[in-house]
Amino acid sequence: MTAGAVLSIAVIWPIYAEWLERKVSYGTEEVEIHVLDAYGKWQASPELLSDWKPIYTGSTAQFLRNYRNNGRSVDLYISYYRDQKQGLELINSENVLVPEKGSKWHDAGEDMRTISLDAQEEIVKQNRLHSPSISLLAWRWYWIGGEETANPYWAKLMLARNKLLGRGDDAVEIIVATRYEDSVDEAASVLQDFITDTAPTITGALRNAANR
Repeated sequence: MTAGAVLSIAVIWPIYAEWLERKVSYGTEEVEIHVLDAYGKWQASPELLSDWKPIYTGSTAQFLRNYRNNGRSVDLYISYYRDQKQGLELINSENVLVPEKGSKWHDAGEDMRTISLDAQEEIVKQNRLHSPSISLLAWRWYWIGGEETANPYWAKLMLARNKLLGRGDDAVEIIVATRYEDSVDEAASVLQDFITDTAPTITGALRNAANR
């Protein structure tokens, strides 16, 4: 991150945080995420990969569905936030993939991975999640008013800028996950194929939700 970006966050984020703190909630407008049951080769299934779910506090809407194609299976998680306020915002330490205590799941490690997303290269977070019976590879990134990033500091800057410019504070975290055994790269190939086939439709659904 550049020094200019750090300075911008230092200046703009406190203003946005103060707005979150003072904001009076009159009831958040309902958000509906209309994602298709089929994306060409990928068909929706009622059966998820596992009982794992990320933990998000105060989201306006959530979407969770499994998609399958020729023996491959991917879970899609979308957590949508609008009219955010302090303690109930997307970028919050309470929003986690796995809780520190009381879960059979644990996060075996996080790194960054460059993928093809909407016809361009993007960096996403990659997490390896384990339970006693299954391992999942998860990719995740933010969608902030039509822009994508996996960097929470950039995401905060985007949110602050959009609010100051009167563009609202709609923000999303997208997660895709699939099983793996020995090879993370094999699972990554499944996720990349799914994203290549579905990303335009997913982002289109998010734009439609933001415009309602």
